[in-house]
Amino acid sequence: MTESAQEVMTSSWSSAVIDGIMYPPYVTRETLERMKNYETREDDVWIVTYPKAGTHWIREIVSLIYVDGEVEAIDRNEYCRPLEFGDMLIDKQPRPSSYPSSQSFKSPRTLVTHIPEDLLPRQIKEGKGKVVYVIRNPKDSAVSNWFFLKDRRKEYAVKWDTYIQDVLEGKASYGPWYKHVKQYWERHRTDKNFIFVHYEDFKKDHRNGVIKLAEFIGHPLSDEAIDKVVKHSSLEGMSRTHHTAVSNTNGSSVGLPKKVGAPKIIRKGVVGDWKNYFTVSQSELLDSISRKELDGTGINVTYE
Repeated sequence: MTESAQEVMTSSWSSAVIDGIMYPPYVTRETLERMKNYETREDDVWIVTYPKAGTHWIREIVSLIYVDGEVEAIDRNEYCRPLEFGDMLIDKQPRPSSYPSSQSFKSPRTLVTHIPEDLLPRQIKEGKGKVVYVIRNPKDSAVSNWFFLKDRRKEYAVKWDTYIQDVLEGKASYGPWYKHVKQYWERHRTDKNFIFVHYEDFKKDHRNGVIKLAEFIGHPLSDEAIDKVVKHSSLEGMSRTHHTAVSNTNGSSVGLPKKVGAPKIIRKGVVGDWKNYFTVSQSELLDSISRKELDGTGINVTYE
């Protein structure tokens, strides 16, 4: 373990600012830069998102598609964290980065990241592997991220106004939402190895979303398999699978412990929850920013 990684693991929850962008404390310049040269495979499927855009949900759907909906067939030893994450502590237990271990995962791999487009592996930009970029409206993403952070960062504990002001000023983790989305959209929307999907569309028509992804990754499903994927990737299904899995943790895996998903990351999974937290003025200000930044891009955002 490197000295810099050890410093990250033992630090309190504080953000690292790298090239003007704020990142979680376990992301370093080293872990970001190495992403550019990640060895990509032709059959890789990368789930790329701005934080709290449905990363784990879409990753679960893709994983289920590959096993025809047979949830117990998923090898969760190969359920990696975002690849830019360095070594870290979870519940006071050391967890090494998924970056090195992921390189020995069986094909086809399902990998996840939140990195800005500038840091995307060069081989992906050259057409190798496939990318599912998930867009979720920035208001619901912000609320979900606040719930994730407020128990980890003391300045956000209970203080929604403090957090959302940072978001409105572009000080959110991984930078402004619109910049992350725009860069991927403008540079890759016509690339054959990219598909852009909307979180809200999957919530509206879960089954059609599954079919769309199955076709994109080249693994068409029978009607029976589609039903299984939809069932096991529903909020109820994922909560049951992931919470049950926690009791089976052995704590020794190089990725996530065997059969462990992300129980603390699964929350409401609804569209429009932002209405319970945004004030009218906060909502209007974010709307104004979004209109200015997205005008003419062709990016459509659904808020309810």
